[in-house]
Amino acid sequence: MGMLISEEGKRKVAWFWYKGITKAIYRPQNASSLSQETRHLEVYSDKKLVEKTCRNTFYFDLCVSTLKSDPRSSSADVAGLAHIAADSVEAKATATLNQITGLLKTANDPNLQKALQSCVDSYTTIKTAIEVAITEIVRDNPKFVVNMANDAAAEAEICEVSFADPPKSPISGSNEAVHDLSSVLASIASLLL
Repeated sequence: MGMLISEEGKRKVAWFWYKGITKAIYRPQNASSLSQETRHLEVYSDKKLVEKTCRNTFYFDLCVSTLKSDPRSSSADVAGLAHIAADSVEAKATATLNQITGLLKTANDPNLQKALQSCVDSYTTIKTAIEVAITEIVRDNPKFVVNMANDAAAEAEICEVSFADPPKSPISGSNEAVHDLSSVLASIASLLL
């Protein structure tokens, strides 16, 4: 699992180059005081890892742009990339929920209010699912991450479908982004199975 290493931590890391992969092995000064899990921290980085990982998703360009926009991706392993994708879903879902809440405050049309309220419910579920997914990435439970990401994608679709009758969805782009980012997360997490 990839982690950002502090400046102090970098002084305690031994770097090795092997077949194009940088491998850092954490070597604490006082290993006996750390848990076994902490003593075996490994970080793998490959400049092509983002592209290799994103080739396994349905949204290659979105995946690459999302992961490369985060500086953590340069030193992340696949689990670290999954964490970055989950953080991206969470950020977009939060922004979309705020957008929906704002629209709901000014909506006069009962059909629009009903659809927006359905979306509030969907995005509350999405945020909870992604928070759980992030926890499960840290716990190295990729199957649960895949399930949570697929649930988030389905909830974004449910929100969009709530506008099936007029009025037209004012948040189609946001729903599509959350759906597609959730799909990217599910695909990346499935590589950890």
